[in-house]
Amino acid sequence: SRHAGGSRHFSMPSPPPGTMGANKRGQNGAEEDAQEPEGAKSPRAGSTLETTSNGTPDQAGEEVSGPTWSNDVGELEDCVLSCFCPCIVTGRNLQRLGLAPFAKGCAPVGLLLACTIIFFSLPYWTDNGPCSFPTALWEWSVTEGFFGGNCTPTEYVSVPFTRVSWFCFAICLNVIRRRIADDIGIHEKYCPSLFFQCCCCYACLLSTEMRTVREVAHKRGPPAEESVGEAVVVQTL
Repeated sequence: SRHAGGSRHFSMPSPPPGTMGANKRGQNGAEEDAQEPEGAKSPRAGSTLETTSNGTPDQAGEEVSGPTWSNDVGELEDCVLSCFCPCIVTGRNLQRLGLAPFAKGCAPVGLLLACTIIFFSLPYWTDNGPCSFPTALWEWSVTEGFFGGNCTPTEYVSVPFTRVSWFCFAICLNVIRRRIADDIGIHEKYCPSLFFQCCCCYACLLSTEMRTVREVAHKRGPPAEESVGEAVVVQTL
């Protein structure tokens, strides 16, 4: 508009109704983002991130999936081999994964199983007493006869050494299972598998290990052969 003295004044147009509040909110949000340090921004509306008491994100509820033991139904020959020749299974499993030679995986298991069988059969070679099958059908009958003084001298040798050999056999199987699980990336607790191995269920666990190792070894391919000595370059004329 023109005023006296010939000066001109220009006025800024007013913003459309309803947009002033939105502009202010946008400016305030930008200022808040600029003031917050990187990595410490609070979640916006609609965020479902849970936090702990000290304000840090709670990731304990997130389940991380990883490799597991094979769930395929095992073949009959795998179960029979795991039951009667567990040393062969453990040796093959470690050899297929490149963790140990066949002999190192087979010898300890086979030796402990042989000691268990020998000590268990001692009473049947000499004097079969009340602490041996079929007189003692259950473990508590053997324990009662052993501590009650009813066992024969041979049984007093057979009963403790059989139990110790069997427990060492189960421990050896569990250690090998742990090595295989760590190599594949399987995370499980020690006690459940050790419990089943001590309760004569080792064949089921071994057959599962055999199938899992077979699948992993098939995916990885044959292990790389180690080279001995330095490479020699031969030039032909």
